Amino acid sequence: MSTQRSFFRTNIAEMEGYIPGEQPQSGGYTKLNTNENPYPPSPNILDGLRKACTEDLRLYPDPGALSLRAKLSSVFGPSPEHFIVGNGSDELLTIIIRSFAGEGDKIAYAYPTYGQPYPKRTHALRSSSTQMLRPERLYRPLK
Repeated sequence: MSTQRSFFRTNIAEMEGYIPGEQPQSGGYTKLNTNENPYPPSPNILDGLRKACTEDLRLYPDPGALSLRAKLSSVFGPSPEHFIVGNGSDELLTIIIRSFAGEGDKIAYAYPTYGQPYPKRTHALRSSSTQMLRPERLYRPLK
């Protein structure tokens, strides 16, 4: 039995670590579970990236994403402060759960869903989650 003191909150110390999906090392695989694409980028995309990658690439982007939020506002209508921009869906889901779920709360999420992130995130907040399977919503009838 360890006598070492943990500085983590109990519910955080009890969490299981992330275990990535299978990562074959022998080559020849496209790992769709890590969003790899079996096709190379379009030459137009590569050209655009070369043009966009100027010396400014060494600088951090605007943390408020003001120009992007202004553009979203002009395209979709709501004012820029109604848009949230993050470093991918994982970060956005974490922000949403931290903002709206508290200790003892229970959140429901659709199943199947992206990455099944909810149990780990809600456990960190001492809240819980439950999945709701709606099979009638999984498939659309063919017309």
